[in-house]
Amino acid sequence: VPRLEAPARPNLFVFEVGRTGRGPLLVAWEQRDSFHGEDEPPVAFHWPWPAATATAVDAMGQAQPVEVADGRVALPVSLTPVFIATG
Repeated sequence: VPRLEAPARPNLFVFEVGRTGRGPLLVAWEQRDSFHGEDEPPVAFHWPWPAATATAVDAMGQAQPVEVADGRVALPVSLTPVFIATG
């Protein structure tokens, strides 16, 4: 699973998971302090997206708000990994 580069944001971790016969899947989070990182507000995440729709669920199973426009996916990210897939 390759990590995708986000040069302007070195604390942003984005991974693209290849899935045969299925649409794209990204996993994204911001590296933060393990104890206080969740106390910080989420940051905006924008990434190129090849599909017309997307859904997002965090590692705790909670649905996250996500928008797709102009070939990009946008959602807030924090310390908790978010899984982004075609909707």
